[in-house]
Parts: sequence; structure tokens; C-alpha cells
Amino acid sequence: MRDVENRVICRRNRSPGHPRRQRQGFVAGIRRSQALPLLAGVALLAGCAQMAQLPEIVAASTRTALERNLATGGAAAGGPKLPDNYVAVQDSEIKDFFVRHPRTGSATTFPRLIVTVEDAPPWHAQITPPGGADAPPGPGCWRFRARIWTDAKTSRVVKPFHLCNYDRSRPPPAIDRFAFERWGGMRVRADLIPSSGDVRNDGPDRPFTAVPRSVNWLSHTNAALGAVAGATGISVADGDPRLWFNIELGSGQ
Repeated sequence: MRDVENRVICRRNRSPGHPRRQRQGFVAGIRRSQALPLLAGVALLAGCAQMAQLPEIVAASTRTALERNLATGGAAAGGPKLPDNYVAVQDSEIKDFFVRHPRTGSATTFPRLIVTVEDAPPWHAQITPPGGADAPPGPGCWRFRARIWTDAKTSRVVKPFHLCNYDRSRPPPAIDRFAFERWGGMRVRADLIPSSGDVRNDGPDRPFTAVPRSVNWLSHTNAALGAVAGATGISVADGDPRLWFNIELGSGQ
């Protein structure tokens, strides 16, 4: 039996094409070994590209979280009626306000924009998990008023506007949520802009913080304020102090 097995093995080794296959396997092995550094280099470059894209990836993730936080996920035609005199934040005067009035340095403290929340959904203060993974309990609208100060003695009122999470034609503006939270809770420097301290008002002096301390960072209203800040085009990364928010629920009714 062993002789039969040996003859079979020998015939296989002597079969036409076998040495060629061996050579091909040997060459392929060399090519694979030569390709390993190249593949490693490609992987390294791909990793570097991903690192370079990391800010964009984080921003996209933040935008997605913000949209989930503000979107109902189920509102459709025939749903809630938009408020009377409805003006979406993207159609209001504050849209791109700070794009039109950029800050040229720390001495640029005008114009100033004060946005006040006059109305909000009953669940506005509810807490969402980090990242805004859960959609709000249902459809809802925030109503805002605003005042613009062009200098320390001159101001005017902006027509009220809204942010309604069931207005599918106007998805919420995007902003880096984490940068907004740092900016919103940062105490203003007294040498940068006059401050009213803990007293919040319609200006011209700015309170200590841009967002009221009573607003929880994980609440739906904080996400709404972030969307409004995003619509204005303000640079929260450099601590621009010319925008702040007040909460006066029911003041417009």
C-alpha cells in the first residue's frame, strides 16, 4: 500500500505543469512580500487621510446628532399646523447676521444680537442622552424675539421667528455642539465688553454667560439655541461675545 501511495505522489510531482505552478507560487510569494511595504504605506496614507478628515467627520456626527435631537422622525403631511405668522429662523433677519457683520478683532463688540425664547414645547427642558441620540417626544416649536444693537444707544427689534421640528422644508441649522456649549457657558471678560453680570436683559450690556445657567446642556432647548446660533453664523470657536440668549417663556402671549 505504501508503494502505491509513493507512486501516486511521484506521478503528481511529475505531472505536466507542476514545476511551472511551483515557479508561479514562488514568484507570487515574492510579489506578495514586495507588496507588503507598499500595502502598509497605502494603509498609513489612508490613516493619515482619515486623521485629516477627522474634524469634518466630527462635525458631520455633531450635525447628525443635532438633527436627531430636533427632528420628530415621524411628522408628515397632515401633521401639526405651523404657527400663525410663522417665520423660520432661516428666513429671519438674523440668518447669517454675523457673516454680514464679521468680527475683525477683540475691539469689535457691535453690532450685538440678543435672542429671547418666548415660547417652547412643554418637553423643552427634558434631558437627552449625550449626543442627542433620542428624538423629542413629539412635534414642537420654539418662538423667539430678537433685538439688534448697532451701538451703545441705538437698537431695533427683529420680527419674531420660529424653530419648528416638524417643518421638513427647514431642517435645523448646524453648529458644532461642543464648541457651542463651551462658548455658551464661558464667562465674558470684563475688559472685552461691558457686562450686566447675572442680570439678563435685552442689552446693550451683556450678561456673564451667553446661555442662561438654568439651561441644561443636554436639553432640547439647548439644542434649539445651538441651531439659532448656527443660523446667525457667529464664530463660537473664538469666543465672539456679541450674541446672547434669554429665556422668558410666555412673554409673547
